[in-house]
Amino acid sequence: MTEEERIELGWKIGWVYFVQVGSGGHIKIGWAKDPTKRIASLQTAQPQQLKLLGVIPGSLKAEREVHALFSQARVRGEWFRRSDVIEDVQRLIMEKGFRVIEARRSRNNPEQKSDSRFNIVIPNS
Repeated sequence: MTEEERIELGWKIGWVYFVQVGSGGHIKIGWAKDPTKRIASLQTAQPQQLKLLGVIPGSLKAEREVHALFSQARVRGEWFRRSDVIEDVQRLIMEKGFRVIEARRSRNNPEQKSDSRFNIVIPNS
């Protein structure tokens, strides 16, 4: 079996990620081995700040299944209307994955406030 066939069958595991444009824009549902690098790559072509909402472990097949689940809200390609999918996206992340929070911390002193922002992926409890 070729690598492409394995990927098609869902053998290649990575992350299905959910990223939002700004605070209320469309949501992109994509797949990547390293979502942090993927989001950084997407950000270079986006004038508004992208916000990683969360990730769930899964394959390319899982990504396609999530796309099919939200097909009625598709704007174009992997972009979906936030208003139509946000509650289900949040539920998926809470049930199956990791959510992302933003924290302000100084690199030298975690107790000190700073303008540096770090995205922290934490397991759901």
